[in-house]
This record gives sequence, C-alpha cells and structure tokens, in this order.
Amino acid sequence: MHPPLLAALAVSPLVALTALPVLAQDTTTMPPPEPPGSTPPAPEVVLPQSDTYREKDTTHPIEEGGPGLEWVYLNADVGAAYTNLVSLRSSNLQLVDTTSWGAAFGMGAGVRLAFFSVGVRVRDLQMSSFNMWETDLEAAFHFRVWRIDGAIGARGGYAFLGQLSASSFTSTSPSNVDAHGWNVGPTIDLDFYVSKLLSLGIDANGEFLFLERPPVALPGGEAVSPAFAGLYKDSGSSAGVGLLAMSHVGVHF
Repeated sequence: MHPPLLAALAVSPLVALTALPVLAQDTTTMPPPEPPGSTPPAPEVVLPQSDTYREKDTTHPIEEGGPGLEWVYLNADVGAAYTNLVSLRSSNLQLVDTTSWGAAFGMGAGVRLAFFSVGVRVRDLQMSSFNMWETDLEAAFHFRVWRIDGAIGARGGYAFLGQLSASSFTSTSPSNVDAHGWNVGPTIDLDFYVSKLLSLGIDANGEFLFLERPPVALPGGEAVSPAFAGLYKDSGSSAGVGLLAMSHVGVHF
C-alpha cells in the first residue's frame, strides 16, 4: 500500500474523535425549538413616571411649593373704598357728602373644601366723611391653574357707622349719630401661592348699602339752622353703592 494513503487512514480516526466533543458541546448550548404556531411573549416596557398628572392634581401638594389641599385660611387686607349714599327720606345721612373715599382695612378667616370656601370677614372703612364697619359672611367658588387661584363669590352682612361729618351745618366736630344696616355684593379674587402655606393676592368687592338711623337729640350749645332741625327729630334711611379694591396676604393650612 502507498505510504501517504496509510498516513491518511491513520489520522482520520483521530480527527473524528476530536470533532465529537465539539459537536456535543454545540448541541447542548442550542435553545430548544419553539413549538409550531406559538408566539413569543412581548418584552415588558417600563415607562418613566411623569410629573404632569401630579402637577395637575390639586388635591396633593406640589414638590415645587405650589398649592395643595387646604382646610383653613386666614388673611389680612388693605386697600381703598368708595361709597355713594342717597337718602330715601329725610335723614341725617343727608348731612354727609353723597360720595366719599377712604382707606379700608380688614381681616378674614374660613374653611375651604376643594373648590368651595366659606368664612367671615371684618372690615373698617375709614371714609373722608364717616367711619363704617362691616361684619360679613363670605362664600366663593375657586379654580386653580398652576400656582394661581381665582375665585368668584359673594359677601354680605351687618354694617354700621358711628360718626358722620357735620360740616354741612357749620359744626366744627362730627356728630355722634349711629346708623346701621346691611351690605351685600359680589366679589372677585386672584391669589398667587408663594408656597403651600403663603399666598399674595388682590380682590375687588362691589356692594349695595342699606342704612338706617334712629332720631337723635339736638346738639347742646350749638346753633342749628331750622332747615336742618327736623333732620334730627326724624329717623331716616339711606341706600347706596360701594366699591372696594384690596390687596391681601393669606396663610393656608
């Protein structure tokens, strides 16, 4: 037999024995075949949580410090007031200027449930001709956009004043005439929340005024024109309108 042929025959069994472990290793690492007609499961996709919905949810605090759920509010306000009173019949209210301007100061407190609030407010209107106090109940519906809170509502209650200007009948000091009645009107409010607890805002309040006074005695030691003497003897009433423009700071819990 030819020598090269003998060498080839001798090497062939060695090559076959070497290839068997490789083939065995390949068959053990291959995944089992999928059964016919089966669909592989879709990979699970995890999306990152977005803050968009949380910012729109006004019932939970915003991490950046915006408004959250609140139950109680307290605020103090300062601004300007205007009144225009017109007498309905003979009364001492005719002795004051029909139109009066002045500063206004107030404090309020109340509770809030979601978009509705109700509370009380006391205001001192220091007009140029008289000083009037208002003790009111207030209620409003609220809406929010980001840190801005708007409200539309109404306010009304008991109004009274103590001193009226007597300049119309040459007196040098105001008369001590008490008048009392009611005030009622719409309100509009706009607040910016600096934080969850603190807000700054402005509000406007239009109101209708209905006041009445009892008869009063003539001032002793002063000469009163006969044209005005009857005004002291008779009770009187007056109706008018008012407007307040205020700025305020609020605390919320």
